[in-house]
Amino acid sequence: MPGSQVPSEPAPAALDQLFPKELVSLARGVGFAEFMSAYGEKCFLLIKLDDGGELQAGLRALEQTRLDADGGNQATIGTQTAVVDIVPFVPDPADRFTTTELGRRLAEHKHYAITLESGKAGAGATEKISVGRGGNSGMVLCHPSVSKLHAWFNRDAGGSFSVADAHSKNGTRVNQMALPPDSMVRITGGDVVRFGSVETIVCPSSTIWRAAHGK
Repeated sequence: MPGSQVPSEPAPAALDQLFPKELVSLARGVGFAEFMSAYGEKCFLLIKLDDGGELQAGLRALEQTRLDADGGNQATIGTQTAVVDIVPFVPDPADRFTTTELGRRLAEHKHYAITLESGKAGAGATEKISVGRGGNSGMVLCHPSVSKLHAWFNRDAGGSFSVADAHSKNGTRVNQMALPPDSMVRITGGDVVRFGSVETIVCPSSTIWRAAHGK
């Protein structure tokens, strides 16, 4: 038929239940090198969304605040430059969190992706990201089971992440293991971290891109 276009192949469905959709579109629309130039020094936390929408609304507001503070560069990755004193996130050699496993988990429930970062350029060799219900937390989780200051993540000079509980009321768990307060536990791709009853999955940036391209 004159003027008709050959339909393109459908995009991989692994990320159809992942928010924000802007991130998914970005991952699908750029090459691996471009995506990693923007997100390679970070790691994602995939937060299982509640049915009421309060958790997603709070995360969306937090993400918009970060975008406003950064001038919106997260959506225009071609203009970004890496922070030289922050080492890129390197998954543990034993990390076997595949795109197949990511797709399986996302098929079970909607998740929201947020980067683990302090938001402070040039923060030095160690970053600390607080987690809690309070509005001044680095990661705000609007859920009644989450304490005002619930836990925190640490990122060391080698790019590895650890998490600790901050004497929260309902506790923090890594892969079903309850964390004693103030005790740091290292995490890697595929680990499940629970803050109260809010469930999250640690996910390397590269896994997001590969899932978006069916690799």
